[in-house]
Formats: sequence, structure tokens, C-alpha cells
Amino acid sequence: MRGLLLAAALLPATALAQDPVSEARRAFQQGAEHYEAGRYREAITAFRSAHALRPHPSVLFNIARCHENLAEFPEALALYERMLADPQLVERVDVQARIDAIRTRPVPVFVSSAPEGARVYVDRAAAPLPEITPTVVELAPGAHALRFELEGRADVTREISVLPAQTTRVAVSLQSAPPADVVPVVQARPDPPPPAAAPAQDAGSKILREIRTRRDGDPLRPRLGLLVGAGKYVDTSFAVGADIGVAWRRLLLNLHWLTFSADFVGGIDLELCYDHPFEDFDFFVGAGAGYMRIRREVEPQEGVIALPTEPHTAWDVSFVGGIDFFVRKSLAIGAALRLVRPFDDALRDRPGNGPDAFSLQAATVQITIHL
Repeated sequence: MRGLLLAAALLPATALAQDPVSEARRAFQQGAEHYEAGRYREAITAFRSAHALRPHPSVLFNIARCHENLAEFPEALALYERMLADPQLVERVDVQARIDAIRTRPVPVFVSSAPEGARVYVDRAAAPLPEITPTVVELAPGAHALRFELEGRADVTREISVLPAQTTRVAVSLQSAPPADVVPVVQARPDPPPPAAAPAQDAGSKILREIRTRRDGDPLRPRLGLLVGAGKYVDTSFAVGADIGVAWRRLLLNLHWLTFSADFVGGIDLELCYDHPFEDFDFFVGAGAGYMRIRREVEPQEGVIALPTEPHTAWDVSFVGGIDFFVRKSLAIGAALRLVRPFDDALRDRPGNGPDAFSLQAATVQITIHL
């Protein structure tokens, strides 16, 4: 393929009379400008917009090239293989060449030992790596043997399989070497084969590696969520809502919306949270501010016909804590608890709330997508 000119064929000038085609061409041109300027993340967004308006396998090639320039090789490989499965694709030789280049590209392997400071020999090499553990070595995809040596410790050899475009981590524990006058006991029987559950553990480890790669490779991560649960203002009622935010390192800026089926009409808050990543889940806690609309009871007046309730708006402050458990690289299921206090005495001190209590408590479960 020739650079970013492939997708131009899918946007003929004769079709500019149609709005979707015109928008697709404009989005593609913006993506090309971002690409030439080295703004690959912005280019991906523009190319995706063009593909959504005017799908074509060639636009996927431009998106895949952006991922390659960002060192996001798993994403690029998935797009190339998706293109190759399309029977309309003409440039199969070029796409296959990009796939072969990624599959043969050396992959970073993070090597560590306990205790640290071990020398590492790769594939029975005569000399060890220049650096001692912990260190990073780039290896071609395929099977490899790593031997760890540390004075006073027994040598350990680990057979590994390096997958294309996927970061690999190897960690070993080096045991103390037996004294020279102690003869080691030779087992009469070979070690039993690994249990049948080992493939499931490998699959779980792969997901954990993908989560770590996402966190380490892109500190700025958008986050979208859908929430369901229950809340209490005066009465307990069903609640639904949504979150949209962005996590930067360990800070989470989140726009939260929630609506209830009784008493509470709805509310929206801007929250700033501390987001702490663990191995397979994130914990967040923080506070925010916004406004809420509540149905307030209206006292009847003689001779005046009015509805029994009327909506009322009040500014509020909120506190939130929650957790996200990852079931895939970008998909998480979690729960959150929010406490909200409005700046309105008439609403806050309604019967059942108390003068110092939080007027609104909401517990929700959510499904979030971490882009």
C-alpha cells in the first residue's frame, strides 16, 4: 500500500452531493493531516469517523498504521487480520506483508528474579546478557530458554513461548544451593504432568498482562459506564445513570448522571477521584459538585388549583467510593456508593433525612468500558 492514499478511492468526488460521503471525506482529510503531523491518536479518531460514515477496508489500514507508530502492535495486528478476512480487499499482498512484519518483530520480555541481581543466559548462549535482573530483553516470537545464575543459589532454567506483538513477563525464585558435601536426592519417578486447569490460568495471566500493558502504555484512558441500583431521598427507589470520564495516571475526572423513579427527578455532578490500580481491579474514591432536581411537595392554598408537587433545583456536594473488577482488557464490572448533600435547607431537612444527614444516598453497580 502507498502510505495514506489508499482510502481516497472510497470517497469519489461525484458523491460529494451526499452529506455522509462529504463528511467522510472531510474526516479522512483531517486524519491524513494529523498523521503527517505525527498526531497519531487524533488521526485514529478522524479515520474511525470516516470509516463509520463510509466503511471500507482501506481506511482500516490507515488506522492500523497509526497504531503501529504508537507501538500498539496488538491493535494493529487485529486490524490487519480483519482486513485480510474481507473478500473485497484488493491489496492483500501489502496487508500480509504488514502482518508478517509484526509477527516477526522482536517482543519485549520483562525478566525478574527473587532475589535480584541474577545473570541471564538466553537460548544456551555462552555469555550472559549485559544487564542483571530485573531487566528487559527483546526476543523474536517463538520458543526460548532462559537460564538464571546467582552466586549461592541454584541455577534455574525456564522455557518460555513468546507470542507475536504481546509483552511477556518472566519471574523466577532462586533457591539456596545445597552444600557441596550434600548429595542431592534423585527422584525415582518423573514429576507429574501439569493439571488440566493450567490453560485457564494462562488465559487469566494473558488478561492481566493486557491490563498492565494498557495502563503502562497509555496513561490517559477514557472511561464510559452504565449504572443501575437503588437510592434513598425520602423513599427508596430504583435508579439508573451513566458515567463519562478520563483517567490520567492515578486521577479520575468523571461526569456522573443519575435519575430516580420516585421523589428525585435527576442530578449531575462533576467528580474528581483518586484512582488506585491493583493487579486486576481499580479502586477509586473522591468528591464532586453539581446540581439536583427534586419533586418538592406543595402545600395547598385555599382557592388555588395546583399540582401536589413541583420540581426544585438545588446545588449539591457529593462523595463517592467504588471499585472496578476487570473481566477483559477494557471491560470492568464494579460497584459504587454515593452520598449527596444539597445546599438547600428546605430540601435537606425534609422529614426522614435529619438536619445533618446526607439527603441522598445511592448504591449502584456499573459496567464500564476503559478505552
